[in-house]
Amino acid sequence: MDRRREANARARSSIENALMELLQTKNYSSITVTDIVRKAGVARATYYRNYGSIEDIMVSMLAGVRSQILEDVGLKTDQIEKSQLSTDVLEVFVRHYRLRRREILSLHNNGFSPSLLQLMADFAAESIGDMPANSIRHYDVYALPSAMYGTLIRWLEAGCPESDREMASYLSHLAANVLA
Repeated sequence: MDRRREANARARSSIENALMELLQTKNYSSITVTDIVRKAGVARATYYRNYGSIEDIMVSMLAGVRSQILEDVGLKTDQIEKSQLSTDVLEVFVRHYRLRRREILSLHNNGFSPSLLQLMADFAAESIGDMPANSIRHYDVYALPSAMYGTLIRWLEAGCPESDREMASYLSHLAANVLA
């Protein structure tokens, strides 16, 4: 990677980290571009070279989380199979949520639940596969990620008292029941 690309990647990372830090103490709606560039230590021009809006930062961050999860699981988006809702795979999701507990709860508490839920729904849809649209079972693709998301949020709020493996096993059991 050339120096300019490296500097740009560092700037993007600084901007994303700054937004996440600000979300710990401020409501999303009250965060300004000025707040972000000050916290990130970057010029306003650098910010606008990378992002058109604060929402663009969120989109980028959420896409990065999704890519990291898929990479950790060792999958490419177009190669997910139904068997991917195993305890081992779900443990990767649980670990990502636990390691990013503060950030995820901050996003959740600032109204980004739909975006976080969409990440799970996309993965579930790819994992479960196509469901016949004329079957009531096509709603499983929506019910499962909603149940899993709600469960993980409550687990994070409780301070993650169960191990990653225990939660993954529970979620795998939940998936098996929903998809039975």
